[in-house]
Amino acid sequence: MTIALTKQAVEQARWTAQAAQVLHQHAPIIARTCAEASENTIIVAIVEQDCSFGGSWSLPREQLHERVQHLEDQEGKWLLTFAPLASLEVIEQQCTSVNRLASKRGEVIERWLSKHTS
Repeated sequence: MTIALTKQAVEQARWTAQAAQVLHQHAPIIARTCAEASENTIIVAIVEQDCSFGGSWSLPREQLHERVQHLEDQEGKWLLTFAPLASLEVIEQQCTSVNRLASKRGEVIERWLSKHTS
């Protein structure tokens, strides 16, 4: 996998970190969706282009690819998936992890750009 070292990559990393924060703030809602989901589903949580919480719902596993592809085609949306029965703690940890990794990625790319571009 090639990583693009551009200003756009830095912005994408920042957007990812911010979206993960939005989901972290709405973790109790996502946890309720997880608690109510059946075993053969995947929970999808959405962040809208304006950085608002777009909701969470469970999707049958067999429809996951089709539904996620449709959601990703809607420009500017960001999504993260969770397992049925995922606890509030697990959801918060996953959001925190994504936020931390995206922030670090953006910082590393930004440092590289500042050293290698004029």
